[in-house]
Amino acid sequence: MSKWDRQGDGIGVTLGELARRGIAISAWCEGCGRYREPSLALLIARLGAATPVGVAGRRLRCRACGRRSIDIRPRYPSLGVVAQHHRDGG
Repeated sequence: MSKWDRQGDGIGVTLGELARRGIAISAWCEGCGRYREPSLALLIARLGAATPVGVAGRRLRCRACGRRSIDIRPRYPSLGVVAQHHRDGG
C-alpha cells in the first residue's frame, strides 16, 4: 500500500518522491480557480524534497488573487490527476 493510499489525502507523499518517480503535479487556486502545472524542480528548490504534497499547497500563494488556498495533486500517468477538481467545490 502506498503512502497515498494510507494517508488518503496525499499528505504523506513528498515532492521528492514524486520527482524521483517522474510524476508531475497539478495545482488549483481554491479561491479563483486558476490552474497551473508547477515545476517540481522549482518547488523542491524552494520548499525542499522532504516537503509533503499536502503541506506544499499551504505554503504557496496564487499569483492571480493572492490567496494561500492552493490544492496540489499528483498526475499519475495511468490515472491522470488523482481526484477530479471542481471549482465550485462539488
